[in-house]
Parts: sequence; C-alpha cells; structure tokens
Amino acid sequence: MTGKSVALSLLLSALLGLCGAAKAQTAVPKITSITVDSSIPVAGPDHVTSINIYPNFGLSTLSDEHSTIFPPATLANQTEFLFLVATRTTLNPNESGLVVLAGDEPRRDKPWSLNYAAKFGRYRPEGLSGAQNGQVFQGALAHLKCPSSSPAPSFDSTFDLNYAAPATVFLDPTNPGNSGSGNLLMVYEGSNRCIGLTSASNVGNNFYSTIGIATSMDQGHTWPVYKANFTALPQINQNMGPVAALGAYGKDVCIGNYCSDIIILQPPDQYGRYAVSGPVTTVAEANAGSPGGLTRNTGDSEPAAFIDDVLGRGPQPYVYAVHTYNPGPFLADSPVYPQFPQIQFDISVSRAKLNGGRTRLQFEHWYNGQFNEPGLPGSLGGGHESLLFPVLVADLPHYKQCLAPTQRRSSASISYSKQTHEYVLVFVCTSPTDPLIETNCQSKNLNICQNGKPTGGAWFYSTIDADQYDLSHQEQWVAPREMLQSWSLFAAAGCGANSPGENFNGWYPSLMSPKTEPGHLGGGGWVFYMSGCQGGQTPGSRVYSSRYFTIAAQ
Repeated sequence: MTGKSVALSLLLSALLGLCGAAKAQTAVPKITSITVDSSIPVAGPDHVTSINIYPNFGLSTLSDEHSTIFPPATLANQTEFLFLVATRTTLNPNESGLVVLAGDEPRRDKPWSLNYAAKFGRYRPEGLSGAQNGQVFQGALAHLKCPSSSPAPSFDSTFDLNYAAPATVFLDPTNPGNSGSGNLLMVYEGSNRCIGLTSASNVGNNFYSTIGIATSMDQGHTWPVYKANFTALPQINQNMGPVAALGAYGKDVCIGNYCSDIIILQPPDQYGRYAVSGPVTTVAEANAGSPGGLTRNTGDSEPAAFIDDVLGRGPQPYVYAVHTYNPGPFLADSPVYPQFPQIQFDISVSRAKLNGGRTRLQFEHWYNGQFNEPGLPGSLGGGHESLLFPVLVADLPHYKQCLAPTQRRSSASISYSKQTHEYVLVFVCTSPTDPLIETNCQSKNLNICQNGKPTGGAWFYSTIDADQYDLSHQEQWVAPREMLQSWSLFAAAGCGANSPGENFNGWYPSLMSPKTEPGHLGGGGWVFYMSGCQGGQTPGSRVYSSRYFTIAAQ
C-alpha cells in the first residue's frame, strides 16, 4: 500500500471513529417507566415508631411542604443525610417552620430512622430527647392570629404573615465563596390568612400564598427573622406583624435570634426574606376586595425548586420554582381553564437567574410560551401565569395522561435524570379512578372523564430531553405517564369540611438518589412524602413516609 493510500485509509478510519463516537454520544437511553415500592413510614430513633408520633418530638404535621434531602458531604462537615422539612415541634406545637432532621440510609426494605440534627435549632441545653430542638425559620405572626391593636385589629399585608415553610433549600453554585447574602438559599411558601378580616382570629379563612426566598450565611443554621416585631425563635409573635408587604432584608432583619442596631454588625442588604412570585392581585388588593374574608385559596403555593446547571449550561444558571397556581376569585388574574370553571388550580412555573449573591433574585413567570412576566406585579403590571399543561380533553388517552378535566394536578417538583439526560417533572394526580387501568372513558361513556369526582391519587411524571432543550422550553414537557404502583384510594376517614375525602397517601413527593447531588437522580432512590390531609385534620396522625423508586430506561 502506498503512503498516499495509507494516509487515506487512516483518514477514513478516523472519520468512521468520529461517526461511531457521535453515535455513541447520542445513544443515551430514555426513561421508559418509573416504579415505586410499597410505602414505609419514616421512624424515629427507635427504628419502629412513626416519627410523626415519636414521644417528645412534636412532629405531628411532618411534612407540610416538599422535603429537601442533602446526602452526606453536601454541606461542610456533614456526615449524615440532612432532611430540611416543614413541621411543628414540641417547642412550638402551633407553627410549622423549617426543621432539620438527620439519619442514615437504610436497606431498601427497611424504614428510614431520623432524629433531630443536633447542631440545628437547639434552643435548650438540657431536657428530654427531641424537646431541645425547634424551628429555625417560620412565619411572622401566629398561624391563627391577625394583628390586634387598640381599639380594633389592623390589616397587615406582609406576604408571609401567618406561615413560612420551606420547599427547597439549595447551595447557590454561583456563590461558592458564601459572599453577599450567603450561599444557601431557600424557596419557601409564605401565606397571609387575614385577608378581608376585621377580627383578631383567622380561623376558617382561606389563605393567600406567595413564593419567597430566604438566605443563610452559615450553612442553614440561622435564617432571617423580622426585626420590626421580633420574637426569639422558636416562639412567634402573638399580636403584631412586621408590616412588610414584600419582606425585609439588611438592617430590617435579624440573623436568627441575633439582633443588633450597630451599623457594622448589620447583615448585608442582600440578606433577607422576600417575596418573588405571586399573582396579579396583591395581598393588599385581595384584602380590599374580600369583605368578610377570602372566599377561595389564592396565589402561588406548594413550590419546589431546581437549578438548571446540568450539562454545563452557563456560568449563571437559572433556578426554577414549579408550583401550584390558583387565581382565586379575582378577575385580574390569569384564569386556569376558562372552559372548565370548576378547576381552581393547576401547575405553573417561575424562574430567576442566580447572580453570585450580589443582588436579590428577580423571578419571571412562564406566560404564553415564554418567561416574560415579572414574578410579582409592579408599575408595569406582571404576575400573569400560564399552565404547564394548558389543554384538557375528556377522552381516554388524555385521562390516562392525567390531562382530563375531572383530574387535578398539584404538588409538583423537577429533578434531573443523569443516566437519561432528561428533566423529570413529578406531580400528584387526583383522579376519579386509577388512570393506568381505566377503560370506561370511551366515546359512548364519558361519564368518568366529564363528571367523575376524584376518589384517589397517583404520581405522574413527564420529561424533557436535556440534550435537546433546557428548562426555558417549558412547552416541551411530554405527555405525562403514571408512576407504576403509585395509585391509592383516599382513606375512608376524610379531612373535615375544608377538604373532604382527600386523605391521600402521597402529598408533596420529593425524590432523592443517595449517591448524587440534590436534585439529580440516578437509576433509583427514595420518594419522601406525607400521607394524610393537607387542608384539614388528619384522623389519627399524618405519616411521613418513603417509597423506593426505580427508573427503567432504554
């Protein structure tokens, strides 16, 4: 063979090798199914007793929102799994807030066993096990109180007046040096329950929810507390709010229970707790338009956050907050489904670009195919939202996808599957029957699809191919599919007048793979969730639970 022929042969071989490498790179398997094992209650330190009723712990409402689970070594000197959850405690049995628990991974068929994380929220040096720790972050005023002043109560439009509970806590990848506001951020739900009231009690009133951001400069040990009505944690003010409509920061907050008026000891201006995502109608406007009380729950609730820094996308990635959107009774806000007025809420999403802790985050809503609406209304408007699944159809294919008008979608979260290069959206689907096996929605019998009422729920998932799109393309979510073995009927014992019958084994599903960074999934892992009632009293007790999940791909 001549030298010229050898060169040509080597060139062809190289080209073929490149083609083969390209094919190998593009041949990424995709998710074909997600299956979950049986439910196992999370236990207390004895490995047996449900942690919700474990003596002295007081974790009866665990968990009020999605959970964040940090595998070991996520934070400095962290050796156990950390669970950042929303719950009440023995030290404050009336208010949900951020509580940190810890434990080690069990075998797949054994319960997780959790205890209080000793170094977080320890307010008493002595006492019964579990009775020393409490909330490290919570609302501004007692959950069932409205501000009282002489001679009559006064309205306070603070967005997180009566409730402030964590959804997702994350390390800011753009701020590894922990500068400015801090490198640990929390997306949380804030609620004001005093809309339209002139009494000092809000019992029975609906809530107005807004998504907030809170910052921490010390790995989550302390978080901002309002200075204007300061009450040392884990207690909470019983009479007055801070009068801070969109939150507070800098000199107007304390660093946990540490407050100082000395200028050089004030936290930086970026450090705080502040509103970022809500509907067009503001808290104050909702109050003015709701004499006698708020007639429906309103706002952005049940958030869960995800940082889109996968596949090396940009030095300043976006954080996405998927949430349940409810326009309430206000015509200024985007309707959910005008053709289906019985549907009051569905899934939407907002996002903000991370900036290294230099300034407070500015969120935008997904609206009409773009992120083009400010997360909160302002002088130029804003606050309008579109749904992730804007079309519902009463037929069998859509029913099996949880896209029929008699089904409800809520409690969503976003993760990233490392083995399949896919974003994974997981949400709760409540439905008249199990969509996976339903055959009764044919054209001659549309009763279930059109007129049925939910009797149970399942977890559904949808994906976006991350090799093709990033999360700026929310229109690319594929038709949802049911997670196998996730369906269950509502428990026979209901939840009271506020949510009759919705005693469900699956609220706030939060996925975690133990050997990957938070928000990223391997081939399997755990779903943590709450079994019980969201809007009413759970007969017996809520049960914080886990189920092992397995991802099949080809």
